[in-house]
Amino acid sequence: MAVYSYRKFKVSISEDSKKTQGLHVGDIVRRQYFDSPNLIYSLMCVLETGTDTVTVIENGESVQKERPWFIGALLEGDAPMSGELLDFVRVTNLWDANRLGAIYMTASDEQSPYIDVIDGIPVEQSLCYPSSINNVSWTDYFSQYTIVGRAYVTATYQKSYLDNYRICSFVRNSVTANTGTFIGLQQHIEKTLGNPDRVLISYKIKSNRTLNNIIASLGYTDGSRIDGTLNVTSTTEWTYQLHAITVDFSDRYQRMFSLNVNDNLSEGDTVEISDLNIVLLSSVANFAGGLKMRLGKLNGINDPVFGTLDNYGAYMQRLYATQQVNISGTLTAGDENGFGCTFYAGKIHKNVVINSVACDFDSATSIVATSDNPVGVGEVYSSDRTIILNAQTNAWILGKLGKQYCFSFWLKTDTDCDILISQNGYSIRTIIVEGNGTWQRYSVAFIIQDPNQDVPLQMSLQQSEGTIYFTAPQIEKGKYATQYQPTDDVLSYVEDYGAWFNKGGIGGTIQNPLLKLNDDGSISSRDNSFIINNDGTGQFANGRFKWTKDKILLQDVTIKWEDLDETTQEAIKPKSIRILGPTVFVQENDTYAPTSITLQISETNFVSTSSGRKWYYLSSSGDYVLLEGENGRTLTILPTASYWQEKTILTIKCVVTINSSEYSDTITIQKTKNGENVYSVLITASRGTILKDGVEETTLTASVYYGNEEVTNLIPDNMFSWVKESGNSESDTEFAQQHEGYGRNLTVRLTDLINTAKFGCKVAKD
Repeated sequence: MAVYSYRKFKVSISEDSKKTQGLHVGDIVRRQYFDSPNLIYSLMCVLETGTDTVTVIENGESVQKERPWFIGALLEGDAPMSGELLDFVRVTNLWDANRLGAIYMTASDEQSPYIDVIDGIPVEQSLCYPSSINNVSWTDYFSQYTIVGRAYVTATYQKSYLDNYRICSFVRNSVTANTGTFIGLQQHIEKTLGNPDRVLISYKIKSNRTLNNIIASLGYTDGSRIDGTLNVTSTTEWTYQLHAITVDFSDRYQRMFSLNVNDNLSEGDTVEISDLNIVLLSSVANFAGGLKMRLGKLNGINDPVFGTLDNYGAYMQRLYATQQVNISGTLTAGDENGFGCTFYAGKIHKNVVINSVACDFDSATSIVATSDNPVGVGEVYSSDRTIILNAQTNAWILGKLGKQYCFSFWLKTDTDCDILISQNGYSIRTIIVEGNGTWQRYSVAFIIQDPNQDVPLQMSLQQSEGTIYFTAPQIEKGKYATQYQPTDDVLSYVEDYGAWFNKGGIGGTIQNPLLKLNDDGSISSRDNSFIINNDGTGQFANGRFKWTKDKILLQDVTIKWEDLDETTQEAIKPKSIRILGPTVFVQENDTYAPTSITLQISETNFVSTSSGRKWYYLSSSGDYVLLEGENGRTLTILPTASYWQEKTILTIKCVVTINSSEYSDTITIQKTKNGENVYSVLITASRGTILKDGVEETTLTASVYYGNEEVTNLIPDNMFSWVKESGNSESDTEFAQQHEGYGRNLTVRLTDLINTAKFGCKVAKD
């Protein structure tokens, strides 16, 4: 058995000293000094603090004075002895989140002198730090108290009570349990542990009566090997427990910490556990992993961006400065969100999410029309189900296997919930989200795993309950999240650094630049011969070449289609969608043929993403109603679904949003009885549906069918009326009036169109 029986020492401060006792239970304290020829070093954990009252003689009289003390467990180094310097300083605390940081100043360590600010070691390097209980559909051993024997107890979780935090409570119920039934915690440890690792297990415990036979152990998850077992006593007062166990066996198997509180528990017995933390001794002894800032000699610091540092200077994670700041060299900058600032200088390719401002999801999500966006750019999404974000391609994953990345995003909800984050089915971490309705940025570090199939990089957020709002996803190399960098559907896969800014200018002088970035958001040349306005409109050559969103206005300028490059041609091509699929259900008795109809959208000159697609049906009241959760390229229609509303005609509409523009199409489906034919109208185009230079007109022809038989020739021309949908209601109304009873043929010319339009034919039945 490898339970480390640490020695305890009572260290007192002289009653005549002016020093005060500032240590708390759970503090990791350290002393280190050079006493030639030896270096004296001790690392201890504070188990208890207090004050003794002593009587001393002063001026011949007895005087009572206080002598503060602490009892410490010697974890590493030299045992304290009388006559030595016993000035211990706190390095961190194993459970108190308000006492994790410290300032460490040394002139005797290697690569000294320096001053370090350290913080967060017991949390950031913890092996188990639960902040909820596993009352949801998944198990996260790191973030949850994992309870075994749930049938015999009622388990609850409380954030804090007095000076105790992260409290897990068991209340024994009336269900009969066999003798020796395990009731308590079993916390699997994800990190591989092997000899000679030494594990520190820190927690507090309390019960409604004294329990003398609570069993704590560390061993294999299957119970075949136990590294160490201890007997724990719980009383009616909170008591602090610190176990140190040296790992005995191979690192080939996963470890588990077990705490069996079933000391013949009776109905109504209560056991409470708080502040559980499991951490390696090496993590708190060597606090390099908690370094947040260093001033002095920088040798020995390895930074993921700057590499190995040396010489003297200052290293920190955040710097806030006002008034005049002079920098010589390289500056990387951004605000806390990475947006809303006027200057950005840093790595060009940081966020690897493809189109983080208009995400592609493999799950049902809705775009929320709101200005409440914490980063100021991009869509906000809502979901009451699991969110699955398609972040990158399968080829990208295969090139990054085993690499560490950080996934960050902004989230808010009105309901307290747990959210499990995973990558392609591999669980990463459970986060606890408070339902306060405010935006908060969350991040988790993970290792890229092989999905073992040809699928994209999918980041999943599975919530336990409620509706969550999600925006601004970022995946970047490294362990920590940095300022957010918005992306569109084109990423620059380079390792270079660059700059972005929206005030000032380029070239010339700083007060009279050659290319000006104006206060209204426009960009112009020094003499205003070239202007791009904030709304995207602009001009060249002092107005001889102007453009808007829909038009190019030329004055004494001729541009041919073949003179434009492919990118420009694609940008000005008309875009549209069509819904394709069968339009008739045939009913015989209580059955329909076909049993379902699959509608599919066809897109012209663009490819949409799932977050930009919505399907609707036309209700009896004449309003289009959203089909919740439907955002795929196909839609399955069932003949008996509720959206028919006892009608025999159903109109379906699909709306696709791309770059803030909407494109839509409708289709009408009918129910007929067997042997009953219906009328249908088919429109064909003589020269296609895209007009450009060289194809300046096309003729639309309407054909009428009764069942499978064409009856066009039986209908007079004055029964055919044409309508147009171009987004300009006044123009469309005028067109319909001019083409009422127009005939079965309609010629459409390039000059009739501004950008795109949809034409339809109404046929009156005599």
